[in-house]
Amino acid sequence: MTNRSFDRTVGSKPMSDLLKKRKELSDSLMREAVESAAVTVLRQRGLAGLTMDAVAEAAGLAKGTLYNYFRNKEELLVATHERLFGPLREQVEALMARQDLPATEILRSMVRAVLDFVEQDRPLLFVLYESPELASVREQQEAEFVEELAAVLRRGVEAGELRPMDPASAAWLVFGVLSFACKSPVERPALCPPVERMAELVVEFILHGVARGSE
Repeated sequence: MTNRSFDRTVGSKPMSDLLKKRKELSDSLMREAVESAAVTVLRQRGLAGLTMDAVAEAAGLAKGTLYNYFRNKEELLVATHERLFGPLREQVEALMARQDLPATEILRSMVRAVLDFVEQDRPLLFVLYESPELASVREQQEAEFVEELAAVLRRGVEAGELRPMDPASAAWLVFGVLSFACKSPVERPALCPPVERMAELVVEFILHGVARGSE
């Protein structure tokens, strides 16, 4: 009796783990479906039209089911923001962490990666970027980006590639230029060059201000 009871206990653990993994997968797929529905609503109705009712309808879910995955609109916005901006952030973080590339090459690649990414869906990304519900998330991510950028500039100065400067202040200036380049095609489309030329202009502007050869 004891042995049979022990066997059932041992045998039930793999089954329990399997059921747990299935539920985790199901929950993950459901969250992705809801986030995709939120993106659809944002495209069609803008930020003002993003309501839990609208997202539930777009996802084909009951509103009550939606609340099993997201407690409110703000939580859904944060998840949608991460879904859209997460891949870019990971790409840029990996790039700026590289020790085998000159600082100028990292800056060029970073600027092009950001502008290429934003160009894919600028109006939608701009709506999310300007969302007041995402202000704290945005501020934290901007601060992290500037800190990583300052580290790149510091390495460039130490290597003699860039002229002496305050890396922290310079990083905020670079961030400001890049932010303006990202938003300008939405705010002033008639005045902006194509993304390829915009990337070149931004890089030239940044490097002419910090490269040792400009002195």
